[in-house]
Amino acid sequence: VRDACKAFSLKQKDHPENYANLLRNPQFEDLGNGPKDETAMADWKKSNFASWVFWCRNYGTCGVVKEGGSNVAFMDTTDNACFLQQVETEPHAKYIVRCRVKIENPSESDATISLRWRRPDGNWANCHDTKFYAPKAMKAGEWHVIEGFFAAPDNVGKMSLQLGTTACKGKVYFDDAELYKVE
Repeated sequence: VRDACKAFSLKQKDHPENYANLLRNPQFEDLGNGPKDETAMADWKKSNFASWVFWCRNYGTCGVVKEGGSNVAFMDTTDNACFLQQVETEPHAKYIVRCRVKIENPSESDATISLRWRRPDGNWANCHDTKFYAPKAMKAGEWHVIEGFFAAPDNVGKMSLQLGTTACKGKVYFDDAELYKVE
C-alpha cells in the first residue's frame, strides 16, 4: 500500500493536471447544510459543510474552526461518527485516498477513512468495508496524514467515503481530503 501511495504521489507531483480530486469541497471551505441526496439515510444529519453529511451513532457534535485562515472540520465527543460523501464508482476501479487529521486526545480517540459500498441500484452492497487508520503514535494537536490504496469491489456503483472515528473524547479534526482514480 505504501509503495502504491508513494508512486502515485510522485506521478501526481510531476503532473497534477492529470489527477482530479473526485471529492466535492475537499478542504471544507464551502459552508452549507450538506448535500441534498435522494439516497441519504434518515439518520444522516446536516453538517456545516456543503457536499458532506454528518452521521453519529448515539451522541456527538460536528463543527468548523478556522486554522491558518481556512476552515477545518471537527467532530467532538462521540462514540462513532463520520463526515461522509457519496462518490460514483465502477467495479474494480483503483483509487488513492488521503486526508489530514489531528486528534486532541490521541490516547482516547482515533481517526479513520472508511469506504462503504452501494450497488448500482443504490442499496448497500454486501461486501467488506475498506478502512485506513491514523498512525498509533500520533501526538496531541499535530497534523498527520491517513492514506490508502484500494480497488472497488464487484457490483458497486457508489462509494460512501467516511472521515470518522469510533472513539472520540475531545475533538478530532479533518482537512484536505483527497480521492483520486489511478490507472
